[in-house]
Amino acid sequence: MTAIAAFGLLCHYYALKGVRAGNQTQLKLGGLVALVASAVAMVLQFNQIANAPFTFSSGAYASCYYLIAILNFVHLVLTVFFALGNWNRSRLGLYKSDHWHVDIVNVWWVWMTVSSLLGAFALSFS
Repeated sequence: MTAIAAFGLLCHYYALKGVRAGNQTQLKLGGLVALVASAVAMVLQFNQIANAPFTFSSGAYASCYYLIAILNFVHLVLTVFFALGNWNRSRLGLYKSDHWHVDIVNVWWVWMTVSSLLGAFALSFS
């Protein structure tokens, strides 16, 4: 999921560079690919949680795993929501004169990717 989130971050940054240059097509394309990447990551995270080989009652490590994985899922749900809103607004041409929303969502993408990376790192050593 972290690699897909990083890919989504790069796509969103590509969209941000486009809107800064006044290229609405680049904004729409980057935003759409970032939206798809976040949706794919969300589905994969859900599948990982659903197919975990242990339960909440399996001990402290399992509980920590579920906590980190579920919070990552929540971050991905929010990212899908933000990406959908950003893409829809760009599709409607609302970012032609003012695009600070795209900048703010890019900050969210960075946070979500870094938090996913930290969660993956924390769960890699058992």
